[in-house]
Amino acid sequence: MYGKRITKDRLIALQAKKTVLIADVRTPENFRDSSIKGSVNLFPTRNFVNKIQTISNKKQPIVIVGSTPDDDELKASHMYAERLGFENIYTAEFSALRDD
Repeated sequence: MYGKRITKDRLIALQAKKTVLIADVRTPENFRDSSIKGSVNLFPTRNFVNKIQTISNKKQPIVIVGSTPDDDELKASHMYAERLGFENIYTAEFSALRDD
């Protein structure tokens, strides 16, 4: 897994502050079937990059949600966030954060 792993409780705390970007990098079909409340589908990676390039606060938390810990979109998105200077990058696989 790339970046700092995030727990469901930590995600809820960040959501309460209303400062977190939850970037779901799974396919649009998977996102439509089920998603994290407040998340944005940013598949493929270029959509993720386009979105985060508009964020000037490099300390803003970004949570990148992928299908699995080895998800290529998750890895690529994390790499671009790091290259763009973001400091608070979290990653998770969707199954660890979803509401059952």
